[in-house]
Amino acid sequence: MQISEIYIHKQQYNEAIACFKRAIEAAPGLLEAYLALANTYQLTGDLEKARDNYQKVISLNPDSGPGHFQLGLIEKASGNYDRTMACFDEVARIIPGSVDAEAAKADVYQEQGKHDQSYEIVRSLLDRGIQNVTAGLVFAKLCKQQGNCDEAIRYLEDLGFQPNLTDKQRDDIQAAINILKA
Repeated sequence: MQISEIYIHKQQYNEAIACFKRAIEAAPGLLEAYLALANTYQLTGDLEKARDNYQKVISLNPDSGPGHFQLGLIEKASGNYDRTMACFDEVARIIPGSVDAEAAKADVYQEQGKHDQSYEIVRSLLDRGIQNVTAGLVFAKLCKQQGNCDEAIRYLEDLGFQPNLTDKQRDDIQAAINILKA
């Protein structure tokens, strides 16, 4: 599977998919291979194949937090908010206190226009000192709507100094800060 990761890094997704499929043929119960295959399909924009593979992960291990979480993201991208929330609720059951699940739910509520529910979750995370990119971006959207951007700007600026962020996360944070300052 390490070769597949190299293909993904080089954005050679078809080659990575072929490697993951071979790994699954060799070890049909290998959850990591199904997760990686689903993630790769998600990168290519093939949400249906990604969904099928996340569902396979869940069928092999109903307590797969990553499987439920990623399936929730697929359902969100497809506009299936009820199924999205059910997936994130399942993550919260499997991994009590999952910050990612809470932040993802806040994001869904914000997209649905349920700003009070979204704000309640985000405020809870912030009050607990949680630093989470999704929560920060949702908080920024909510603050922009309310016209109170200073707290969100400070939070995002602090968040941007975390060492484990991806380039995309840093870019998203900077874009949100720029919007808030405009």
